[in-house]
Amino acid sequence: MTHSGDPHRQCIGCRSVRPKKELIRLVLLSSGQTAFDGMHTLQGRGIYLCPDGMCFQRASKNKRWIKYFPDSRHLKDLFYGIEEVLCTSIKKYFALGKKMKLLRDTGFELDGLIKDDLIVVCREMSPDQKKKIHTAAHKTGAVVIDVPGDCMQDAAAYAVKEDFPLITQLERDLRMYERLSSKGLAI
Repeated sequence: MTHSGDPHRQCIGCRSVRPKKELIRLVLLSSGQTAFDGMHTLQGRGIYLCPDGMCFQRASKNKRWIKYFPDSRHLKDLFYGIEEVLCTSIKKYFALGKKMKLLRDTGFELDGLIKDDLIVVCREMSPDQKKKIHTAAHKTGAVVIDVPGDCMQDAAAYAVKEDFPLITQLERDLRMYERLSSKGLAI
């Protein structure tokens, strides 16, 4: 199987092949601990997992990769640690976006959206408000990502302008966090 464009890696949990940037990379450090490599830059042998609790569970039962997951308690700590790192990263992107005036708390004013804007909504928002945001985003071609409120910094919804220089990294972290937090860990 050949892939063009971005490099692809195989998830050790579900064995599916996906673009590297969509997967979580874990590295076995020289100390023997497994660490989350959010930027995919740490040295050492890495393994890749889908940002899904089921893939973590399957990987922990895989005999070949048992050195990365010595016990389920460590796996749970690692899983929730990854969520925490991603949430902190998202908050930093939001703070930077506000400072650069390329991120705004939409409230529920959705005028001025354009095609490549990114709308981040709080999962705890009412269904009617979400529907209104999704409808407005669909009309303009903006992307909507749903995340838990602990990343939102006292806002119900944010609009990130397409010219925010870190929009690609922000969207990657948001999508990963969305998948991790929605599925949970099934151990």
